[in-house]
Amino acid sequence: MRGKLVLGLCTGLLAVAVLVTACSSGSKSSTSKAASTAESGIGSLQNSVATAVGGGSNSVVGGLSTAVSGNVPAPVSTIASGLGLGDLNNLLGDSNTTLKVRTTSAGKVLTDTKGMTLYTSNRDTAGSGKSGVTGGVLQAWPAYILASGNPSKGDGVSGDASLITRDDGSKQVAYKGLPLYYWQNDKQPGDTTGNNVGGFTVAMP
Repeated sequence: MRGKLVLGLCTGLLAVAVLVTACSSGSKSSTSKAASTAESGIGSLQNSVATAVGGGSNSVVGGLSTAVSGNVPAPVSTIASGLGLGDLNNLLGDSNTTLKVRTTSAGKVLTDTKGMTLYTSNRDTAGSGKSGVTGGVLQAWPAYILASGNPSKGDGVSGDASLITRDDGSKQVAYKGLPLYYWQNDKQPGDTTGNNVGGFTVAMP
């Protein structure tokens, strides 16, 4: 499924590149032909996104549709804006970005690569290199573990990202010196149902 989405995305972006190139040449016939190609590419992208997420692709491809409507090309900046790159990153998942920022009902919060909200605990002391969350509490608030490598930061994440070593030897991601956790009752990206529950609060950038 993911492969189809990526293929559709590439097709759509390639079509836009063709359109922009044709517009730069100043040829009306080339622009018209490129617009037709872009429309086809957008259809491929739209179908792939719809298949992958069960609809709701308008926010992703809206800018592309605007770009070729009436064979009138839009600036590249308009296309990028219409793509909704933030939503696209959450949709595809960026395995190289450990910490990301997402706007939720609780404001801007830190999330993992899939958009799941991360939390800090009042049981922890910043910079101690230790986690005070253990036992049954840890079962409800699983640690954000990094299997390998070092944590990386996406746009808007300005604080220091680091790792602490838990008692079992696993590496837990920390932000500004505080270990990060999930909440067991958060089911969808952007959920913040654990905010101010049991001494945990959403981690903010």
